[in-house]
Amino acid sequence: MSKSRVMPPPVMLSPREDAGLRHARDRSPLSPAPPTDADIESSTEFLRLLGAPARLRMLYTLHGAGERAVFDLAILSDTSASAYSHALRLLRAHGIVRARRDERMVKYWLSDHWVTSVLDLVGLVEEPQLNREGSE
Repeated sequence: MSKSRVMPPPVMLSPREDAGLRHARDRSPLSPAPPTDADIESSTEFLRLLGAPARLRMLYTLHGAGERAVFDLAILSDTSASAYSHALRLLRAHGIVRARRDERMVKYWLSDHWVTSVLDLVGLVEEPQLNREGSE
């Protein structure tokens, strides 16, 4: 007499969850789509921007200082305001920092959490680790 195997009930997914799983399957690490030449060029330019010690130091300063004007950031990092301003324009053009005008000053900040992740990856900052509930 053969034993029948009991199968668990199927898991019902919301359309959003199902779409997310399909996207994950389509981009499986076992068969990734090769990057385009444009992707490679963009990544190279991004890494080139981060490869300059002065710009990396500026990102570290921005990480610790939050939203600040060029003059304040230059004082914090002991760099000339004109050099800082030029570097911030490059970083802003590539979406690494953001800026807003506050009367006559422009204030800059890191564009997103991923920049902190990059700084963590190269060992400049330590990202807070989340526990299982999703809080620090």
